[in-house]
Amino acid sequence: MLHDEVNEAFNALDGEVYDRHEDELDTIQTLISNQAAIALEDGLWANGELTFTRVKENEMLVVALCEAGYKVEESNASRSIYVINDNGQEIRISDHKRPAFQTIGGSYSDHDYTEVIVEDNTISNNLLRSNGIIRLEQESYYLA
Repeated sequence: MLHDEVNEAFNALDGEVYDRHEDELDTIQTLISNQAAIALEDGLWANGELTFTRVKENEMLVVALCEAGYKVEESNASRSIYVINDNGQEIRISDHKRPAFQTIGGSYSDHDYTEVIVEDNTISNNLLRSNGIIRLEQESYYLA
């Protein structure tokens, strides 16, 4: 998956930047294959437009929620998770708003639950707490 993500990131670069750093793509792919996380993190890729960060398992939101005893379901279709908060309410946490669904008669309706939209793949504990998820301890977590 990381190989594909890197390819997408390079393809999204400005054409001129891509041309100047195309050889880095091969280097990055080799480092990924060799699981050379430190070298990936330490590299300055495409003039800093592409960076890598090592993440510990307990910094992943799904793992932290499960370890704290929350009921969590992950979407198979997108980067979305559904968690039952401390008030018994279902909270959807995602990197995008869930599209409205079509009702009988052809109109559209929004889903009936609280959505938390995560930007830059991180979510703060303050935002989680404000949505009734209070048993987590770290300052922030990664969605995926």
